[in-house]
Amino acid sequence: DNSWHHIVAVVDASTGTLKLYKDGVLYDNTITFDTSSGYGVNSDPLVLCRHYDRYFNGVLDDIRIYNTNLTDTQISNIYNNNTFASNDKIYVVRRI
Repeated sequence: DNSWHHIVAVVDASTGTLKLYKDGVLYDNTITFDTSSGYGVNSDPLVLCRHYDRYFNGVLDDIRIYNTNLTDTQISNIYNNNTFASNDKIYVVRRI
């Protein structure tokens, strides 16, 4: 649709589930994967925007990787306010 969108993927490797959020709202929580494959626990490099011989045709900006699963509220706050709270701390995300 030629518009910028805020996309978040939350992966839970222990249950083999992935939640997708679009513009701060849960978009799909029915994605599953085989946990026996070692998904997310290997030394392979992280590759974005490529699936075998197909590549993403677009622009990415402000990519972030967190070491914890964000909650629905945190994702909504990041989308709406560029802030999120964790362990009673408020993190402000600045766009440069």
